[in-house]
Amino acid sequence: MATSLRFLALGSVLTCITLAPAARAQAFQGIGDLAGGTVDSTAFGVSADGSTVVGRSTSALGLEACRWNATGLVGLGDLAGGAFESTAFGANHDGSVIVGTARDASVPRPVRWDGTTLTQLPQVAGHAGYAECQGISANGRTLTSFHSNGTNFGYGSIVAVRIDDGVMTTLPYVPTSTATFDSGAYGQPSEDGRVLAGRVRLGGLDYGACCWVDTTLVHLPKLVGGPTYAQCLAISGNGNVQVGVSCSTASPTYAEGEAVRWENGVVQALGNLPGAARSGYGLSANRGGSIVVGAAKDSTSQLRAFIWDAAHGMRLLSSVLVSDYGLNLTGWTLTGASAITPDGNVIVGSGINPAGFAEGWIARLGCGGFASYCTAGTTTNGCEAHLWASGAPSASGTGSFTLTATNVEGKKPGLFFYGVNGGQALAWGTSSSFLCVKSPTKRFAVQNSGGTAGSCNGVLTTDWNAFLAAHPGALGAPFSAGKQVWVQAWFRDPPSSMNTALSNGLTFFLCP
Repeated sequence: MATSLRFLALGSVLTCITLAPAARAQAFQGIGDLAGGTVDSTAFGVSADGSTVVGRSTSALGLEACRWNATGLVGLGDLAGGAFESTAFGANHDGSVIVGTARDASVPRPVRWDGTTLTQLPQVAGHAGYAECQGISANGRTLTSFHSNGTNFGYGSIVAVRIDDGVMTTLPYVPTSTATFDSGAYGQPSEDGRVLAGRVRLGGLDYGACCWVDTTLVHLPKLVGGPTYAQCLAISGNGNVQVGVSCSTASPTYAEGEAVRWENGVVQALGNLPGAARSGYGLSANRGGSIVVGAAKDSTSQLRAFIWDAAHGMRLLSSVLVSDYGLNLTGWTLTGASAITPDGNVIVGSGINPAGFAEGWIARLGCGGFASYCTAGTTTNGCEAHLWASGAPSASGTGSFTLTATNVEGKKPGLFFYGVNGGQALAWGTSSSFLCVKSPTKRFAVQNSGGTAGSCNGVLTTDWNAFLAAHPGALGAPFSAGKQVWVQAWFRDPPSSMNTALSNGLTFFLCP
């Protein structure tokens, strides 16, 4: 599968990646490639917390799905039989669950990885041919894919699918009498998994962009003129904005459109790079859809990574990284930007490195980046509490930055605490937990985890920014932008040796 149907209009140009724990902002680096084979890697997705980037690299075995993080680049394997070929497209909020495709003896199949454990996903009856799983919600509960009834070059029909908590649902689409049944769900869904990106075939070579809100099909308009082709490739984190590609009067052929975004059902062309034709596609957006990244042709008709916002329009991403963020890109050519985190602070993509080889890259732009570190303990009921976050942490206490600990013991008191002197992994007595925050620490108010006693469905949650606004004299105050904070969750586990348990640690940098 040299070219995914995800990039039907212009072809696949992007690469594979994960963020090192809380390295200070404004940083750019390549991520290398798997050992063996040609030097090559590609990044297709990044976890919402910016810690894990996924994609594909060439290993000694063949084209192999990969994950890159603080521990380096790891191959994710393939299904048995046939040519060795797998690709990872997306990850949940912390990269612990990854989705993509892997080839069996006949065709690529939709798969997921829990860590590095590969599981083939079920397919729709009558559509047990070539298939891909390209998207996963931040909470990991919703997967998006398409299933065909043949090979990637010989299918007769395709059906879009969503899987919610393991339950598979075909997404509604009624083709015209002249159209082949052809619909697909592609790319990044909204963070909560409600809104999915895709396209439907309306007849002949007439493809229309669409999204599904839950299971309701919403057609998205194309730009005026040109061939009848448009495709939605990603959804903003809040679900309100869609990005992708549409042909227009500037499009010379059916296979070449321009980058667009949709908001409230209105299509907007994102323009062009200086001196270039209007040719490209939007591949990802931040939480509110105010920032779009993707790939577009430059003045030499070569694909280059772009970044767009309303104030500046479409700009060459490499130029922005150098001029606005002071990053060193000497020798690099950025051919595409595949994904941006919901907070807009991490962008990943593909390019040509200074040695002339294809290599994935990661750019960290500023405040708000957060990363998991240290290890959660296992409670007497087998719960491993996971701490993560959403939003942007603010030194002034404005906006929202939500800390959430899931998989907590049900019906137990718990709290969050933080420090400003660094992280650690200090044994928590004789329990399996670790104290991940160096002293001194500051505690938040005690709360109840809810859920069911004896189960792992308890949840602790709080808003860091609201806490800071209400406690201007708290540990570390007055805070300033760029300050690093380490935080952890604590809760009761009476039968354990310490009568308590701890989550993993989380560290982040404050925005203004």
